[in-house]
Amino acid sequence: MVDIELLPQVSCLALSPSERALGRLLTLRLSREPADEAQGDLAGDGFYALYEANPSFRDPAPPERAVNRALLEWAQSLQGWEKGRTSTVANLPAALAAAGLLWESLTTEEALQEALKRQEEAAEAARAAEEQEALAAGYGAAGMEEQAVAARAAAAVLRQEAQAAARAGLAALERAQKDKMVQASIAHAVREAGRAGREMAQTLAGWGLGPGSEVRVDPTAALEFMKRNSAKIRRIAEVAGRMRGIALQVRRERVARGPVPAKTGLTRDLTRVFPGELALLHPNAPAVVRAKQMAAWAERGLLGWLPSGEAAKRGPFVAAVDVSGSMAGEREIVAKGV
Repeated sequence: MVDIELLPQVSCLALSPSERALGRLLTLRLSREPADEAQGDLAGDGFYALYEANPSFRDPAPPERAVNRALLEWAQSLQGWEKGRTSTVANLPAALAAAGLLWESLTTEEALQEALKRQEEAAEAARAAEEQEALAAGYGAAGMEEQAVAARAAAAVLRQEAQAAARAGLAALERAQKDKMVQASIAHAVREAGRAGREMAQTLAGWGLGPGSEVRVDPTAALEFMKRNSAKIRRIAEVAGRMRGIALQVRRERVARGPVPAKTGLTRDLTRVFPGELALLHPNAPAVVRAKQMAAWAERGLLGWLPSGEAAKRGPFVAAVDVSGSMAGEREIVAKGV
């Protein structure tokens, strides 16, 4: 097992400064060391493609990462991609789980090895070209024009070699894409990555740790927790997640009886917030005003009606579950989920 930084050295995506900052903070645990820098970057780009709401590719793509881009574009074109992203967008643990599985599949598929090898040749030529360009700049600054010209010429040749290797890699990938067995394998990999993301998201939601939760979870620790725990714990979390959804739906559909409003105060329940406060949350409200109003709602609540029978919260709910022999199996799982 090896942990790699999620910020690609050379990304085929157009990453913003905030996305790059996130990549420096996160690591992805892989079963093995990437064969080269380009394969490591594929893991990072795969994560951002799953995590970001609107990922976009660099145009033009760096030739030394042309195969990475083509692989991700291929994955995005498959039927299960968008379905999988419904669980991974803006969900760090789910995106990490899906990205790791997708990377394993893409880099171990035998038919893709030639394309990945050609990409690394392009990367080596690009690195050598950068060294020659740096030498040319140094020679130029020192007044050694003859050496500078030679270094620039060498850099130009290396850039051409990088382009040629990138084209060869894309050609190898195109040949692999025409193989029905490879098509089925990559489609399966995309579906499995989506399934891993959904399982992670559903299980965390079962523990009350889904998107929007007030509890902050370290995504790497959450991933390790999920891998270590047994199938029984996963099953309990799945049941708890479903019960939580049922409870929220019942709460939405509940009809208040009698003169419920009694006094005014701060509340996070949007059904009780005054219309004037709600108006500032409308999508047509000025962006700055809406952002401030959302921050106020999240921090302390907004002004609205408070019901007469609403008591102060008194701490955590504690339950005792019978785990005797008569409760073994599904009964115990459902009881703990409830």
